[in-house]
Amino acid sequence: MKILARIFFSMFILSIFTITTVSAQKKPLDLVRLDEEYEAILSAVGIMVDRNDNVGIYFDNDVIHVYHPDGTFYYGFRFNTEGSYVSDFDSVGNVIIAGVRQDNIYCFNSDGDLVRETPKEAMFLNYEEESDYFDCRRKIKKVECDGFTYVFKNTFWHKQLVKIMDDGTEIVFYDSGVSQIILLLVVGIVILLFFTLVLIKAIKYISQQSREYYLNGERDTVKLRWK
Repeated sequence: MKILARIFFSMFILSIFTITTVSAQKKPLDLVRLDEEYEAILSAVGIMVDRNDNVGIYFDNDVIHVYHPDGTFYYGFRFNTEGSYVSDFDSVGNVIIAGVRQDNIYCFNSDGDLVRETPKEAMFLNYEEESDYFDCRRKIKKVECDGFTYVFKNTFWHKQLVKIMDDGTEIVFYDSGVSQIILLLVVGIVILLFFTLVLIKAIKYISQQSREYYLNGERDTVKLRWK
């Protein structure tokens, strides 16, 4: 009996250890650290700068790239949020990810380890304050540093992250190139096809109604002639 008790106790401890290990390995937002730039990025949303002048740019398909001041890639994150999100650095350089539909705000270090998990209620007094925070983060297009300025050039057709030195020299960190134009063209073609199909169906419906009205009218006329 003592042997069986020891076996069951050992299995119980092992199961607890396994569950704890698996839980620790699974990161919030299914976040994965990137050691190189993620190719399948979509439209850039905004920028952020840490205390060491490293600059981050985040994209609407849940990807963040962080670059050194010289333009070389530092690290990145790929994750999953519900709906849109914004990002920022905290005072020590950890990455903050705040999703519109998330109950918590997450903070990760450069290795991708969770540093903090804060409920939104502890950060914002009300919904208006939360909305103001998200709007403010999205509107940031320029960050001034010592000797240079990071500028996020955001137009309908083109997006760039540029470092502009005080002497006017520019270094391009990120350029959407033709990807932004291709994305807009694809979206435009899909919308055009949708409205074309709706128009075709509307024309067919009107033609069918007109034909039925015409045929019914012809029958009535024929009956009147025979009378």
